[in-house]
Amino acid sequence: MSRPSRTGPALERAAEAGRLYTRTRAAGYMWVREADFAHLLRSGWVEPVT
Repeated sequence: MSRPSRTGPALERAAEAGRLYTRTRAAGYMWVREADFAHLLRSGWVEPVT
């Protein structure tokens, strides 16, 4: 039986795939402005992982 994750499955999947980005890099990866990415965060279309 595996231990429950403190960081959550999304972070684990991102870490395994090598896809952890800062807000600035995530905006660049998506080819959007940082302001647009911030709007996506506020609206819940993307979620930060901690």
